[in-house]
Amino acid sequence: DAAGNKSLLKALKAKGGKSKALGRQAVAAILNAANPGVNYTYTIAEVLQIVQGAYTSYDFRTAKNTLEAANKGCPLN
Repeated sequence: DAAGNKSLLKALKAKGGKSKALGRQAVAAILNAANPGVNYTYTIAEVLQIVQGAYTSYDFRTAKNTLEAANKGCPLN
């Protein structure tokens, strides 16, 4: 599958770094942002902007680290 054709579950199960690591954090971020019981740092639109920016710049690490830091505060862990 191309990166744009993955399901959320496939992205969560993907092993590896760079875009795959970003994919795992992005799925968690989207789920956190969509949950009304979670006071999440970013909106869904902001998460998508972060991910799109990573693909534009090929800077997957910064985006992954940004979302990973926000995901660590999730009360659903």
